[in-house]
Amino acid sequence: MMVAAPSLAQRTSSSWKIPPSASGDDFPSLAVLLGIDGRVIVECTATVSGQAKDCEISSESPDGLGFGERALEVVSRGLLNPATIDGRATPSRFRVAIPFMTERPRRSQTPPWRGPTPTPAAMAAADILAQQMLAEIPEPFMPEIDAPADRKALIESWFRQESPSPTETRRIFATLFARNISEADLQALSQGRPPVSKTPPDREQMIKSSLDLFDPDAVAIKVRARYCARFGCEVTPPSPAS
Repeated sequence: MMVAAPSLAQRTSSSWKIPPSASGDDFPSLAVLLGIDGRVIVECTATVSGQAKDCEISSESPDGLGFGERALEVVSRGLLNPATIDGRATPSRFRVAIPFMTERPRRSQTPPWRGPTPTPAAMAAADILAQQMLAEIPEPFMPEIDAPADRKALIESWFRQESPSPTETRRIFATLFARNISEADLQALSQGRPPVSKTPPDREQMIKSSLDLFDPDAVAIKVRARYCARFGCEVTPPSPAS
């Protein structure tokens, strides 16, 4: 008596219908500030409706910057074609790599100031304004640091060490004011009187005129070197299985 062999089930694996992709808003702020890349492997279940559920971080490099949490958010936005058995959708586990490629800060080549040299009187009045402003904003060059509690204080200390000293900071702001505010307005403002001019300084022009005085990217580069030496910034290369 001959028995027919059972037919093998026809299986298909899940595939991406809408692949997940990290945008600029997904990058951890400290990684962006320091220009550190990241890579996360996430393992999830593809449901019969194509959603990624029950996701877990399989690997994260470098750790401590928040890449893992952000990768989970990225994957949740994707949509899959579910796996099938004999044409019927079925849940299945899958792995996906989420890369985070930042633009590393590089020291900018800033042109020298080509405007008029402020007079001694303008610089004196601007120095008074700078002193008043810095009394209200004691750390103008300290960026917002979003980091684990055990690293936050250390990173902030590095930024303080690599940023201009209080004396240099005052000089920078005084020079910036003297370049962009008329001497008459500086005299009035330093004496607590309203400015003579009715037109406020152009903010964009002020930023441009400060580039030869202070380069924030140069500070970030130095802090990045110290961070990577202490905590490591290596990204684990992809394996064939990933």
